[in-house]
Amino acid sequence: MFEKENIKTYVFYILLITGVLISLLPFVWMITSSFKTLAEISEYPPSLLPDEVMWNNYVDVFDTVPYGRNLFNSFFVAIMYTFFGVFISATGGYALSKYREAPGRKLFFAVILSTMMIPMQVLAIPLYILMAQVGWINSYPALILPFAAQGFGLFMLKQYIDGIPDDLIEAARIDGCGEFRIFFQIILPVIKPAVAALGTIYFMNNYNLFFWPLIVTNKSIMYTVPVAIAQLQGQQFGIPLHHIMAAATLSTVPLIIIFLYFQKYIISGITMGALKG
Repeated sequence: MFEKENIKTYVFYILLITGVLISLLPFVWMITSSFKTLAEISEYPPSLLPDEVMWNNYVDVFDTVPYGRNLFNSFFVAIMYTFFGVFISATGGYALSKYREAPGRKLFFAVILSTMMIPMQVLAIPLYILMAQVGWINSYPALILPFAAQGFGLFMLKQYIDGIPDDLIEAARIDGCGEFRIFFQIILPVIKPAVAALGTIYFMNNYNLFFWPLIVTNKSIMYTVPVAIAQLQGQQFGIPLHHIMAAATLSTVPLIIIFLYFQKYIISGITMGALKG
């Protein structure tokens, strides 16, 4: 029996390690290809490691497109989008969770959840017309504000706030705390793991967003990273895969840092939110 359990454990870990290696292979290939020449990437059979490390690939990316500005655009837009998105989700989730006497609360919540079934492409044309009318094409507000309010985030934080005892809030009101003080000094500290998890999800989703930035920007200095990488593919002399791999490698650095830093909050926040739901 003991040996049988050991065999199952070994098989499980072998399958797990195999899955990890398969998942990491494209990422490793991207990094190593960013140091290759175009001829090395195209050769068959392919080789994992470059014959000679080509640091110039990274320099060429910045010479071809304003990639430094594009990285800043993606990072700034993702940060601001995350701030507004989390704030709206937290305040809305608190209101829907604790103001149960508000008329139409359940209907309003159902309408918000129904927006999760509407794809971004359906809203693209009317939102683009609106952005053009207010003069926001090629601007940061157009990249940040239209999709800052998300039904997913509001639902997630509402489920988390539902687990906070009403007696705690009532005690704060009796002590003279206003609603804003209750929210910022009581609610936010309690839901910090969920806020960190949601913020990380929002940041990664917006940082990787391609469709909407492609629509509302037509100047290279306003491109985000995904759009800038797509522009590299449209160069006159073929597709420079070595430059694309270098640009893609650079773009992953902020995501890796943020994910590693907030990893424990992501796991605990999503897990606790699911349990409270």
